[in-house]
Formats: sequence, C-alpha cells, structure tokens
Amino acid sequence: MINIRPVSNLRNNIEQYSAIIDDIEHKLNEADEVANKSDVRYSASKVFGKVRSRINERKKE
Repeated sequence: MINIRPVSNLRNNIEQYSAIIDDIEHKLNEADEVANKSDVRYSASKVFGKVRSRINERKKE
C-alpha cells in the first residue's frame, strides 16, 4: 500500500531543508567573495586534508 503523506509534511520538510541549506549557501557565497579578492589558491588535497584532520580531532574528544 502506498503511504501518502499530507501536503503540510512536504511543506515542513522543504522549510527544514531550506533552513539547513541557506546557511551553507551563505557560507559558500562568503568564500567566493574572499576568493575573488585574493590570489591565494589551495589544492583540493590540502583543503580536504585539513577538513579530515579537523573531523578526526573532534572524534578524539
């Protein structure tokens, strides 16, 4: 049997999704602005390596 949810659930899910994504989108826009003002560039391995190390540091806590 198909589970049909009310439209209000869909609206709430879209609002929740937007609340999460809006902050990320804002941060990415800020990063783009900073990148446009600077000639400094980082390789993907350097960026993701730093991200991994921060994640691993939090796992140790």
